[in-house]
Amino acid sequence: MSDPVAPALAERYRQSLRQKQAALAAAWFHWLQSPSSTERPEYIDILHKLAGSAPLYGHHELGAAARRLMEAAEALDGLARPWSEMSIQVLEKRHLAFSQLLSAAIDAN
Repeated sequence: MSDPVAPALAERYRQSLRQKQAALAAAWFHWLQSPSSTERPEYIDILHKLAGSAPLYGHHELGAAARRLMEAAEALDGLARPWSEMSIQVLEKRHLAFSQLLSAAIDAN
C-alpha cells in the first residue's frame, strides 16, 4: 500500500487537470480530422498518462475510466480506415462521458 499524497501535491495535480482536459479535447479533434496509422495518436498518449497518474493522486475512478477509454481508442485506431460512422459515434459517447468525469474532478474541492 502506498503512502497518501500530500494535500498540496494532490491539489496541484487537480489544478493541472484543466490543462490536461484542454489538451485531450484538442488531440481528440486532431485525431478525428487526420487519423494516422503509422504513429500512436496523441489522444491515446494523453489518456495513457491520465490512466497512470490520476490514481496516484487519489482519482482512482478517473484513472480507471481513462484506461478504459484508452483501450477503446486503441481498438479503433487498429481498425482499417476509413472508420465507420457508428464506430466513431460509440467512441465519441465514451469520450464525452470521460470529459464529464474529468470536469467533475476539476470542480471537486
